[in-house]
Amino acid sequence: MVNFSGPCVCISPNIAYCSTTSIQAGLWGAYDARGSPTGDGCKADLVTSELSYPHMSINEIATLFHQKSDKGRDFRLEFQAASSLMTVLLKQKELPRFLPLSTVSVSRSYLSETYYELCFMSEADIVRTFNVSARALKLKACKLDLEDGSGQLSGYFVSPTGIPAEIYHGLRRVKVSSNLQHSHTDRLSDPSTQVRQNQPADILQLLVNKLQTNRHSAEKASGQFGLRLRF
Repeated sequence: MVNFSGPCVCISPNIAYCSTTSIQAGLWGAYDARGSPTGDGCKADLVTSELSYPHMSINEIATLFHQKSDKGRDFRLEFQAASSLMTVLLKQKELPRFLPLSTVSVSRSYLSETYYELCFMSEADIVRTFNVSARALKLKACKLDLEDGSGQLSGYFVSPTGIPAEIYHGLRRVKVSSNLQHSHTDRLSDPSTQVRQNQPADILQLLVNKLQTNRHSAEKASGQFGLRLRF
């Protein structure tokens, strides 16, 4: 019989039944050198834990799973549904053996970048800067989407050459660029391995938290005031 180092996370309320059927199906979580099952749970539960709850250890998952509270009950129902779906996914040949998934891709962008910059000016901006109308300069009107997606602005694209600095810094600028990128990507979340609704959001939040923790203080909003120089 399998020796568990912590509370069982298996989807069946009958631990012995779950371990026996999972072993017979070849879906136990880990095996030793002799081929005997070992570890804390069946493969469906362990893969579900790693993919869908990367912010929690296996012991934290097991403890919450068996917790006799409303929170524990809600988590138990969620985990059981996710693990049941994972059991189906594990039987599909295309499910990878190595996690997180890794891909090698080529896309447009690397540190060598070619670009030019345009200023976006309203009719009033043009008259104030050049003392003539956009029509006199034979500029073609266009629209620019607002940064927050709330609407559009009407105006004209103009080269920044010759625009006074005090006006230039108050204008919207558009960067037109071309770049080349060679990248290696660890896919921490993928539709083919998603087994619960909030899985991608939880993984994203974990990555954001790690990024914030490792950032230099100057790269955080709270550290900006410390960069101001006094003369």
